[in-house]
Amino acid sequence: MNGETNTMRYGCVGDFRRAAFTAWAAALAFWPPMSFAAVPEVRLASGGRALHTVVVGENAAAEVRQSATELAEYLARIAGADFAVRVGDGSAGVVVGLPTDFCGLPFQIDFRTGPLDREDYLLRSTDGGLYILGAAPLGVSNGVWDLLHRLGYRYFFPTETWEYVPARPELTVALDVRETPSYYSRRIWWTTEDWQRRNRNLSGVSLSTSHVYGSIIRRNQEAFDKNPEFLALRNGERGGSKFCISNAGLRKLVVEDAIRQMTAEPALESLSMEPSDGGGWCECQPCAEMGSISDRVVLLANNVAEAINGLGLGDKYVGILAYASHSPPPSLPVHPRVIVNLATGFIRGGHTIDSMLDGWGKQTELFGIREYYYSYANLPGGGNVSDITYLARTIPEFHARGARFLNANTHGAWGPTGFSHYLIARLLWDVDEAGRIEEAFNDFLDKSFGPAREPMRAYYRLMHRFEDTQPRALLSTDLLGRMYRLLAEARGLADDARILTRLDDLILYTRHAELYHAAVNASGSTRQELYDQWVQHSYRMADRKMVHTSRMGGSHYAPGGVTDVDSRPETKREMQQAAHPYTRAEIDAFVSEGIAANALLDFQPVNFSDDLVPAAAGLNLPDVPEGSYGSRGLHSGSREFLVWVERPGEIRLRVLGGVNYQDRGNVRLALHSPRDELGEPVDTDESVPPDQQEHDVVLSTPHTGLHTLQATNGGARFQVHFPEGMPVSLKSDFTPSVGFNLYFYVPRGTARIGGYVDSGEGGLFDGDGRQVYSFEDGVSRGYFSVAVPEGQDGRLWRARTWRGPGQLRLMTVPPYLALDGKRLMLPREVVERYR
Repeated sequence: MNGETNTMRYGCVGDFRRAAFTAWAAALAFWPPMSFAAVPEVRLASGGRALHTVVVGENAAAEVRQSATELAEYLARIAGADFAVRVGDGSAGVVVGLPTDFCGLPFQIDFRTGPLDREDYLLRSTDGGLYILGAAPLGVSNGVWDLLHRLGYRYFFPTETWEYVPARPELTVALDVRETPSYYSRRIWWTTEDWQRRNRNLSGVSLSTSHVYGSIIRRNQEAFDKNPEFLALRNGERGGSKFCISNAGLRKLVVEDAIRQMTAEPALESLSMEPSDGGGWCECQPCAEMGSISDRVVLLANNVAEAINGLGLGDKYVGILAYASHSPPPSLPVHPRVIVNLATGFIRGGHTIDSMLDGWGKQTELFGIREYYYSYANLPGGGNVSDITYLARTIPEFHARGARFLNANTHGAWGPTGFSHYLIARLLWDVDEAGRIEEAFNDFLDKSFGPAREPMRAYYRLMHRFEDTQPRALLSTDLLGRMYRLLAEARGLADDARILTRLDDLILYTRHAELYHAAVNASGSTRQELYDQWVQHSYRMADRKMVHTSRMGGSHYAPGGVTDVDSRPETKREMQQAAHPYTRAEIDAFVSEGIAANALLDFQPVNFSDDLVPAAAGLNLPDVPEGSYGSRGLHSGSREFLVWVERPGEIRLRVLGGVNYQDRGNVRLALHSPRDELGEPVDTDESVPPDQQEHDVVLSTPHTGLHTLQATNGGARFQVHFPEGMPVSLKSDFTPSVGFNLYFYVPRGTARIGGYVDSGEGGLFDGDGRQVYSFEDGVSRGYFSVAVPEGQDGRLWRARTWRGPGQLRLMTVPPYLALDGKRLMLPREVVERYR
């Protein structure tokens, strides 16, 4: 699929050199191949003296010379010796360049030269020196920085503070490795070019997938004005930024537009044919007859790919996403030069990323992944970027399924996600790095923090999930208090100025999280004031790159009830002008004051089993008014119901789908039993359409006892009604559609109800219906601790949430909620202990 299948062999400047090289290459053909055991060790420096010079070809490209110069500079810093750069034939020295740059290479090496091969390189030591040879200048750069990495150099975050240069006066290497990236294109948003280059993250092929229909219209406005039929028909009118793709004239215009772009800029490697964002697709009959929206998008992209690859300008690619309305797999094959990036979010048509991988994979030769790693407001534990288990699982899995491109939507926040960004770059180059996560983490800790590695290990583990069983970080005074205490401990162990500066960076990041937590838990003018302090803080620490400063003042990050800074230009200008760096005294105060202001939890979480049984009979729970899952009893996203089945047979449900969206496919139901040895569903159903009407569904099971019903409507809201009297519960960490009003049990002897809440309204009500804690008056985002009044243990309590996601995590009582006591299930040990 690389198009250009020729290989790059040796070449020299001048006819005499070419002739000499030809004779040498013929003799070389009889040499035995080098085995790993025979790799010689090369001494590069000793005792402060360089033993080799860095060699480039006489006609080496400027990018190659830059790589050679950087290598010499860093070898000098590592070994404490001066490494010169000179022109040579490649017969000896530290040889840096393309094979065609030299006529004296002591071995033969072939590289493919297609657009997907430019990053390949070879590192090989011989008796005469060390060779760093690339298929293209970018491959040479990759080889240089890989060698430096193997020598201990690191550039973890994109500032000088987070650069690590080892001291190795005795410098030796023994290498024979040839490298090619697992993913051809590896874009991590908001990382700097310098960081990308030093971490082998600059891609050899440029793939464009931006939304372009609007740009095509603007470039050809006169034609669209004369031909309104080129635009989508919606509600009987033509307009918007979507095309009527069934119109042959429209397709001709788009193809001609692409040809003009490619002819004007022959160096372009790809054009995007990704539609404009949002809805508004054509409703005309000819478009409907073409097939799905995905079919229309693919057809137009295929037409463009066919045309621009017929221009004689080499391999040219067309990029599109599988996203939103065109996320479902198409029914027609995708042109070999069309590369589809499958979005892991905003999926429509009832599909999952797994079903998209299956469906698109059958129709494409090359495809990739569009990931959503970003962390909202750059908070600890936010987004998939902080989930190490997710990264280590999905990046290799996507590759194994055929993905060769990955475009990761992240934020430039190196405080909470710097290690993750570094790790993603390693994984995208070599998916086998997933088996060396702990090794990479230890390396990061050792080189970044030295003697302070252990408290910093705990610090980073607070913000990242390293195990599947580890919960995500929850922004709270407890989390902030632990972060500050660990930073203080680390400062007491560190004596190196560079380590202390790194800790300063993270102290300022922790203050960022503390200010946000204070703002969201305040109200009125106080919330506005704290929000403004939060944005001002990001401006004062902008040069440290710990948070994504340019995004801090926008509405996307602003908590509710405040006026964002970007909408107040004068205020923003004043903040930026006043953004002087923090002093030593201010940073020290953040630590001491942060520890004093953020107390740790006053309760110890209790672990309960997930061996659930009905609770009402065993605990003699009283009748209570029925609660609610939220407005109209709706669910959204995915919901996991815990269900008790008295006898094998049928479970009759009433299900309604598509309450707010009708483009997410049918409601999907899967019934599981822990007694199924293979872990497969005992029954499934996908018959309920998103038509806002109730439908009867019958699921069957051969088992009794506890079951799990997994239900989803692709992000749309839905309802599930169970048989009257059937015990049905939810684990308390579920995220409701709009709050809830549900019951939980407080075992006898419980002194405090502790947990975490993310709701601006509601509270806890005791067994007599009295409100004993208000989330609004207490804490709307963070941990809470409530003393159990005398006589209120061994009772059924009620929790109500409303504004925001309304999530509630119960941590000292059984974490299960139900509409009433008859439907509540509890851990078996609780029911048996107190029956």
